[in-house]
Amino acid sequence: MSDAGDFHDLDIKKAVNQEVGRRIFKTRTEKKMSREDLAKRSNITVAFLRLVENGDKGLSSNTIRNIVRALNISSDYLLFGTEGERNKVRYVTQAISNMTEAEIKCAEDIMDRISSMLRYPDEFSDEGI
Repeated sequence: MSDAGDFHDLDIKKAVNQEVGRRIFKTRTEKKMSREDLAKRSNITVAFLRLVENGDKGLSSNTIRNIVRALNISSDYLLFGTEGERNKVRYVTQAISNMTEAEIKCAEDIMDRISSMLRYPDEFSDEGI
């Protein structure tokens, strides 16, 4: 006879598989990548990828590594739906590298202002913002 906790664990596992599958599908389609192409790049079969995207199968750590590389996404995003700190830094670095010196100076001024507002919120009124 099965314990109620076993069913709960299975429900959680199924929910995780569905979320991961949705993120793979969403990213793959946003990148206009075919299921066949992603399967080939990830060293898995198309049939298995379909099951994963539908939330019917989970992934090994090796397959996760292959998929995140093929889709050029972070494992944080794939597993948790969030971008890791490294990706945030990469985004900011890329944005800054495309700015002119004047734009960088403006961005620095804005960041200084935001930092001051967060540290000393009582010194800033709604009217002055």
